Amino acid sequence: MESVYVLVRVKPTYEQRVHAMLSKLKEAKEVHPLFGEYDFIIKIEGRTHDDITRTILEKIRSEEGVAATKTMVKTSF
Repeated sequence: MESVYVLVRVKPTYEQRVHAMLSKLKEAKEVHPLFGEYDFIIKIEGRTHDDITRTILEKIRSEEGVAATKTMVKTSF
């Protein structure tokens, strides 16, 4: 199982709508609101990085009200 953290920036007035959508995503294991440049940080899990990429592109970035995302890949040292 692969996982990444995604920062999500939302257009003004869309915060509740986007939060509801993120909370319903089966791939989203954690959803936390933020204050500052980004509005949410979410932990996404998938079988492969390709699965995670599809989730980000097709389910998150395509949602009305999502202005930008930044993905941070977890690594092990």
